[in-house]
Amino acid sequence: MLLTLADVQRIATEVAARESHDLSVAVTRSEGESAYAELIVTLMGCAAGPCRILMGVDREVTDSQFRVAVRDALRQHLQEHR
Repeated sequence: MLLTLADVQRIATEVAARESHDLSVAVTRSEGESAYAELIVTLMGCAAGPCRILMGVDREVTDSQFRVAVRDALRQHLQEHR
């Protein structure tokens, strides 16, 4: 199953909101029909000013697999930058 870009945006935003209210999410489109997309997550209140996380994501996963991947990446980044 290929998640749509709208699904990617919605799921990543939901996951980010659960992790921290200081996160905002944007999705960039991949070229063509690729299953690859990028998330740009901005963390406000970071020690070095607004931090941005650029995450390459695979859209050819289940909703729950995508949630876990985004959650784990965000948690790791938050631990490193807070």
